[in-house]
Amino acid sequence: VSMAHRQATLARFMSGQILGLVSGQAIGGLFAAIMGIHASAYGVTGVFGSLIVLNGGTWNLIWYVVTILVASAAAFTASYAWYRDEETIPLNIVVSPLAGQTIPLTDVKDATFAQGLLGPGLAILPENRTGIKNKGLHTVTAPFDGRISTLFPTGHAIAVTNDDDVSVLIHVGLNTVELNGQYFEPLVKDGDRVKAGQPILRFNGDQILKAGYDITTPVVVVDADASTVITVLKNGSVKQNDRILSVKKALAGA
Repeated sequence: VSMAHRQATLARFMSGQILGLVSGQAIGGLFAAIMGIHASAYGVTGVFGSLIVLNGGTWNLIWYVVTILVASAAAFTASYAWYRDEETIPLNIVVSPLAGQTIPLTDVKDATFAQGLLGPGLAILPENRTGIKNKGLHTVTAPFDGRISTLFPTGHAIAVTNDDDVSVLIHVGLNTVELNGQYFEPLVKDGDRVKAGQPILRFNGDQILKAGYDITTPVVVVDADASTVITVLKNGSVKQNDRILSVKKALAGA
């Protein structure tokens, strides 16, 4: 797993903990104020904190214990809702590496892809990300769990292979190899293990367009033989990580 993925996972984990902490304190404090709980001194909370609320009587102690339970439940609920397990993508499903509009390969203005010479699949015209906030930057994400099997030196194309030996090539733009890596920033290296939806490549679509290149991005299943069935699951507008292809390989001996 790459450093970028570790950092993203840590950030997601820490943000969930912080949200839980803030939520527990806020809701617990509000509940304590509503119930009029008071203490005889400043001190720690929790079990030991019961010592400073005893002088308020039995109900003061009871509501103090209830407050602890309410704050704990609020913290747990907030953390759990924020940091939940990532969706498990079936091995034969390819998710979209980009947001945009899908295009049949036959409509791609490059004979190599249009004729299916590299394999079946589809193409994606990336969404418009022009603006001060995005600055034309696009992030390509992994189409499934697997490893980086090919990373072109120019950064314009990258292939991911899963544990079922299905390989998906993501080729950003047409003839963009001619840019010699300009406007492309790989976020992984050959051999890295990646998870579906993990950022693996960044590129500046605006600059590539200004340089005179088409940024239509073919997403193809390479080395697929005649027995492999590729099904397009979604046409038209797609969001990143939408399920776009199903790949079914023939059983051995079938």
